[in-house]
Amino acid sequence: NMKKYFISTMVLGAILIPNMVSAQVATTTPVVAAQTFAACQQAAIEKRDSALSVARTAYNTSMSQALTARTEAEKAAVALTDVDAKRAAIKAAAESYKTAVNAAQSALKTSREAALKTFETDTKNCRQVKTTNRETLVAEKKS
Repeated sequence: NMKKYFISTMVLGAILIPNMVSAQVATTTPVVAAQTFAACQQAAIEKRDSALSVARTAYNTSMSQALTARTEAEKAAVALTDVDAKRAAIKAAAESYKTAVNAAQSALKTSREAALKTFETDTKNCRQVKTTNRETLVAEKKS
């Protein structure tokens, strides 16, 4: 009688335990893949925003330098006594400032576009890692 009870418990355990383990692997697979994806996305966001911050800092520095140069050029221009020379110096200061502003804005735009393109690529790679991890875990579960 005790032997029957022991054998039926073993058979029942042999049937149920693999199913419980399989259920655990199946429910943890999406969780692990999601955690990996989240960490990857967080790194991509950090990389993007750091690049944008560097670009914005460079832009602000360039704009500050352009304003300082324009200020000094205009101050020197108004000190001129010859009207034509004064007009030409003020015009040259304005043109120089405009050129510097356009260069700063162009550099900012290029940097932003590069940061966003890199972010898109990183995001695609994160999705690929998520899919690969999920496929690997499912394959491990089956074997």
